[in-house]
Order: sequence, then C-alpha cells, then structure tokens
Amino acid sequence: MSQERYTGIVVLLLAVLLFAVVIPLGIDSPNQIDNAALAPDLWPKIIVVLFGFTGVLMIVRPRIRNPEEDSDLQLLSRLPRLLYVVSVLFLFYYAIPKAGMVIPSIVTILLLVYFAGERRWYLSLLIGVLLPVLLYGFFVYVARIPIPLGIFEGLI
Repeated sequence: MSQERYTGIVVLLLAVLLFAVVIPLGIDSPNQIDNAALAPDLWPKIIVVLFGFTGVLMIVRPRIRNPEEDSDLQLLSRLPRLLYVVSVLFLFYYAIPKAGMVIPSIVTILLLVYFAGERRWYLSLLIGVLLPVLLYGFFVYVARIPIPLGIFEGLI
C-alpha cells in the first residue's frame, strides 16, 4: 500500500475521532435548536466532514508520483511559498483585534489570490471584497452573531 493511502487512513481516522469525540466534548451545543444553521457545532462538523472526505479520496485514488518530485531540492524550493502564506495568515490573526474581521479578511484574500497567480484585478477584487462583506452580512444580520470591526466599530 502506498504512503498516500496510509496518510489517507490516518486522516480519515482523525476525522472520525474529531467528529465523534472532540467536537461533542469541546463544543457546548443546546439540545433544542430552532435553526440548525445557527448550531455552534455546525461549522466544525462541516470542516471535519470535508477533512474526512479528503482522507477517503487519498485512500481510493492515490496519485501517481514522479520520484523526482519528492526530492529535498523540491521541498526547499517550496519553503519560501509556505513562509509567505504562513506570514500572511499570522498578520491576519494579529490585525483582527485592531481592524476587525472584514478589512483584514479583504486584504488577506487579495494577497493570497494574487499569490496564487490570479492577475485579473476585477476578479480578485470581486472575490476579495464580496466574500468578506457577504459573510459579514450573513453573520450579523441573518445569524445575529456579532463580528468584530475593530477601529471601524463606530462606522456601522
């Protein structure tokens, strides 16, 4: 069995453990919820199910690998890309208390979309601005969950 299949089995087992044990123990959720979309454990469960689905895909359909792809040189050449993404995510994390969620989300998405290679500015702006604004609108006005706005709190 290939290493990817072993990894897929571990990912799937971890997803089952998270779904069946960690989420029920770690997230307090009331027994009766009028709207299932507002349940506190909904998004963690969705993410864990997608995580488990990834494990299943790794088990069922392993990639055919080129032995040259896994060389140390390839891993070293990918390190700057990884450091860039991690740096952007850390900046996002530290910007939230001061600037709230919306503005740092817009900047982070724009930086990551540009880094991923998208050069059409209208599409990048559409994704980068519309997604955080729509999510903000959903959480604040539909789900009635406050989203921190930081220094922009007085504007809205």
